[in-house]
Amino acid sequence: MFAEDMSVFFDVPAGFARACTLNGVPLKAILDHGPAEAYDPPALTPVHSALFHSAEAPGAAEGQVFLDDGGVSYRVRQVLPELPDGALTRLMLARG
Repeated sequence: MFAEDMSVFFDVPAGFARACTLNGVPLKAILDHGPAEAYDPPALTPVHSALFHSAEAPGAAEGQVFLDDGGVSYRVRQVLPELPDGALTRLMLARG
């Protein structure tokens, strides 16, 4: 079990998190806009993800709409429980 207190990172606005929504449910998420990844057929697509406390949105599922604090809309591509205990969840996101 992960023993560190992660709440300081999810404090809005003092931490890294931003106020977002997942299918209309408010949550605090740390957003990551990483480098592009290649697909087949070849195309470079930026990688977007959101990390949040699993308890804030236990019903997270592929296909749901994620809105960041700027109103940018994403579609959930994948829901990944974070190791070691799943207390955090990472959403892999696609624009639009």
